[in-house]
Amino acid sequence: MIAELLRKGDKVTLITRPRRWGKTLNISMLQHFFASDVNGITTAGLFDDLAIGKLDDGKYLKNHQGKYPVIMLSFKNVNADDFEGAYNAVYNLILKVYSSYTYLLNSDKINAIQLGQLHVILGKQANQQELEAALELLSQCLYQHHGQRVYILIDEYDTL
Repeated sequence: MIAELLRKGDKVTLITRPRRWGKTLNISMLQHFFASDVNGITTAGLFDDLAIGKLDDGKYLKNHQGKYPVIMLSFKNVNADDFEGAYNAVYNLILKVYSSYTYLLNSDKINAIQLGQLHVILGKQANQQELEAALELLSQCLYQHHGQRVYILIDEYDTL
């Protein structure tokens, strides 16, 4: 699956499968492959003895494993009875995601406008339009800081 995604080079891949098929497991695998660490734990070595680690003399590991910033979010626990409840739940999810990237606040590669927008979101002062653009802002900042494409992995997107 990983090699196929890399070979195809698509900007967007939507994985739709029936319930209990393993979408969450596959998304977690992609996160662990592309990110250098997950929840503060290094991902180095996780794929060395697997098929992807041996494919093309280890080319995929050498060139891609642990090389990209990854934004992972799951809407699994976003449950609400009305718009305001859903809005607040999504905002809290965005805050949780942003909290993993607070190092961007000290990056010399992020411009002053973006830095201000990051502070607004982290300070829970964003309006609806700013929140709608929050994922795009974070991915732009990560790209500028790391100089690498950013993988955005979204799970349980159909629960809202």
